[in-house]
Amino acid sequence: MKGIIFKPESVAAILSGDKTQTRRLVKHQPSEPDGWAWNLAEGKAASIMLTAGPEEGLVQWPRYRVGEMVYLKEGWRIADRLPGYRFALVRYRNSRANVYAVPDRDWDRPISQVAQAWRSPLHMPAWASRLRLTITGVRVERVRKISEAGACAEGCESVAAYARLWDQINPTPGARWADNPLVWVYEFERAET
Repeated sequence: MKGIIFKPESVAAILSGDKTQTRRLVKHQPSEPDGWAWNLAEGKAASIMLTAGPEEGLVQWPRYRVGEMVYLKEGWRIADRLPGYRFALVRYRNSRANVYAVPDRDWDRPISQVAQAWRSPLHMPAWASRLRLTITGVRVERVRKISEAGACAEGCESVAAYARLWDQINPTPGARWADNPLVWVYEFERAET
């Protein structure tokens, strides 16, 4: 199962039901504004192809597909373990939530060696995640094509608020709001686990 990283504010918006979309940069941006084409095959396998410039013919696929279940990655740590049981108490950064989970390793080590400081979302395994998301839609568009409804589905109050958030997350030249990069738009719903 693949993971998907979200910032703490986005995790809170997902938990409250305010966030049902996320936009992620397309890895290879076309060198010309209209130098790409959208391919849709059987409704589920979508891709884009660069149609101009030095990478002409390059096909890119989205990381996530419609119908796929992914686990949400966030800051976390193992806080405790129940003696004699195969459960760990997992705590989540910026949340009071605790979840008992079944880890896939570290069971022969003393809890003093297993309990850790906060870990990066990059290193969160699926077993430690408290949320699963089902991808319900995938498309590609320019980031500034977002509508007010899209900004709300991103957990923001307006397109202007989303533009500020986008630039905080993507400050690199070529990825900023003003650069209007191509993005994958993933729609999702919380999955019951």
